[in-house]
Parts: sequence; C-alpha cells; structure tokens
Amino acid sequence: MDINRGIVLTAVLSWTDEFDLYERVTSMVKFEFYLYDNDYDRLYAIKKIQGKSDLNGNEFAAELLSSLLHKLFPSIPEYDDDGRLINADKYRGPKG
Repeated sequence: MDINRGIVLTAVLSWTDEFDLYERVTSMVKFEFYLYDNDYDRLYAIKKIQGKSDLNGNEFAAELLSSLLHKLFPSIPEYDDDGRLINADKYRGPKG
C-alpha cells in the first residue's frame, strides 16, 4: 500500500435537539484512514463516472460515505435509556 495516497474523510452528522424539535444541530466528525491502492482507484473511478470534478477526493469520499450510510440506515438511529439501538431491526437484513 502506498501511504501517500491516504484519504481523510470528514462526515457531517445531524440530529434533532431534544429541547426544540424544530432546531437542527449539526456536528462534524472526522474519520481518518488509508485506502489500499485498488480502493483508491475505485474511489476516483466512481468520482469520474459521476462527474464530480468539482469535489476533491476527501469531499467526494465524505459524500459517498454519507450517501451509503443513508441508504443502509435511512432513519435517524434511536436508542433506549440503556443505550440499545431500538430501530435497527428493519435494517438488519435477512437472518441466517
């Protein structure tokens, strides 16, 4: 792996403030990791196919990750008082 080709992802997460259901609060979370050369090439191939020349690699990777997360888990995660995820069953997929 060529470590000079690492990608730093920055994803934006949003949630609703429990005190004001109409106020949206945005927080930034930074993910940093390296991609193998083949995955790096895949990322830039997808970027080119989608015509996202206005985005740099990090911006496109963050957009791609956010899009995939919304596709895999469309609703906002909900937790009970013990911290257990309570609305995940419909997203788990087939069991077995």
